[in-house]
Amino acid sequence: MIATTDASRTARNLDEIRLGRLGVGSTDDAIMVDVEVLDSVPVADAAADLAADFSAAAGWNPAEEGPNWRFFRLRPRRIQAYRGYGELERRDVLRDGTWLA
Repeated sequence: MIATTDASRTARNLDEIRLGRLGVGSTDDAIMVDVEVLDSVPVADAAADLAADFSAAAGWNPAEEGPNWRFFRLRPRRIQAYRGYGELERRDVLRDGTWLA
């Protein structure tokens, strides 16, 4: 689950392509996640438990940031994790929704 504004490039790309890539970490200790969009909902229309769960996990509430924010529910399709260049060759830990490690 992520949250972004309707006007953001991220929201436009997710709406159009329905795929995305998230990167977490630093250049020498990274996790890359290829995702597909399952659905999205305006933050103002989201179920109370969804908004509360997001706020608890993320540490902030997009509803407090102003209008036109949306939640995107994402499903990981591929996850790559590596620490340093020595792990580049065998970095897939999930592919096509199946855990490899």
